[in-house]
Amino acid sequence: MKYEFISDNVIKCDNFLPPDKVNFIYADLLNTRKHFGIPHWSGSNHKDPEVQAFSQNCGNTDYWIDADKPETVNADNIKQLHKFFFQQGLSLFIQESGKKTIYDMLYVYPLVWSIHVTAYNKGAYYNWHKDSHMTYKGLRANMFTFNYMLKSNNSSLQGGNLLVRDNGEHEIESKHNQLVIFPGFVPHAVTPIQAEKEVSFLEQRFSIQYWVGFKEE
Repeated sequence: MKYEFISDNVIKCDNFLPPDKVNFIYADLLNTRKHFGIPHWSGSNHKDPEVQAFSQNCGNTDYWIDADKPETVNADNIKQLHKFFFQQGLSLFIQESGKKTIYDMLYVYPLVWSIHVTAYNKGAYYNWHKDSHMTYKGLRANMFTFNYMLKSNNSSLQGGNLLVRDNGEHEIESKHNQLVIFPGFVPHAVTPIQAEKEVSFLEQRFSIQYWVGFKEE
C-alpha cells in the first residue's frame, strides 16, 4: 500500500487492498453480473441518454450505483470501498509529501459519491475524456476520481493501460489491485484491450470508479 505521485495531480497505489478484500470485491462483481450493459451516453442537454456500443467514446460494459439510491445494487463490498480510499494512509502521504495540492479539499468539505463499475474484454477501450465535464445524480461536481482496477493474473488480456495528461502524458500500466486517484479535470483514457479471444467474466479487466464531489448544502 505504497502511494506515489505519478505527476503533480495523479497518485498511484499498487497492491491497494488485502487479498481477502479483493476476493469479496470479485464476489460482488459476480453477483452483480446482470447489471452490466452497454453504456448510455447523454447528449449536451443530459436528458436523452443513448446506447452506444463501441462508439467514439468507449467500448466496454458498465453499470452505476447512484449516490442517492445505493440500495438498488446489492454490492456491499464495492459500496464500502470508500472506507479504504479515505483511510488515513492517503492523508498522511499527502501531508508528508510537503506539497500544496487540490487533495487538501478532501478533508475540508463533506463528500458524496456515485460509483461507476466497468468491465473490459477483448477490444474494449475508453477514449480521452474529463470526468469533471460529466454530471450524475447526487453530485454537485465530480472533483476527484478514485479508480480501482482489477486484472486477474490468470487473464490473457493485454493492454488496458491508463493514460493521463497532467503536465505531459503519462501511461500507467494496468495492474491487478491498483488504485489511481486524480482530479476530475485531468484528461484520461484506457488503451485498447488486446487478446486472441474474449475471456470469461471474472478474467476481464474491471475498473471501479468513485466520482467524488461535495454534498449539496
